[in-house]
Amino acid sequence: METIYLFLLSNILIALLIYIYNYQKNVRVHIDKTDEMYELIKEIHLKILN
Repeated sequence: METIYLFLLSNILIALLIYIYNYQKNVRVHIDKTDEMYELIKEIHLKILN
């Protein structure tokens, strides 16, 4: 009986780690896109000023 609980617990932990990993990956992609847009806006701003 205890082995079933250990198995379920380990599966839950693995699922949680995969979820956290995917969430972090999505956040990182979002940050990269924001940085890209910032660089683009900065370039446009410099072109307008010059």
